[in-house]
Amino acid sequence: MAIQDKYGVALSFHEELILKAIYAMGGKNVPTKSIGPYLEKHFGCDYARTTIVTFLQRMVKKGYVISYRDGRESFQSATMPFEAYIAECMNDFCELWFDGNKNKMMKCIRNT
Repeated sequence: MAIQDKYGVALSFHEELILKAIYAMGGKNVPTKSIGPYLEKHFGCDYARTTIVTFLQRMVKKGYVISYRDGRESFQSATMPFEAYIAECMNDFCELWFDGNKNKMMKCIRNT
């Protein structure tokens, strides 16, 4: 479950994997070229560099990532701290599946 951007469009599954990679590598100033190897190692995703760049461009437009270049190298940073992103995801999940009732959600988690 992804949080909604200001236009009501959530991150796709593949975009969430890329955001996970950015957070796993520190969340800030992550070299774009390091994202592909992370995705392949941890998720078995063998994306072409151009595919990753396309996803990143969409994520920038949605406001989840900031991208910049330094010479020939490009870097990515998440726009919100990891904990804030997870809190938003959990709130959205709770809203959808438990009608916003966090106690019901926690009871379900404890019973698994």
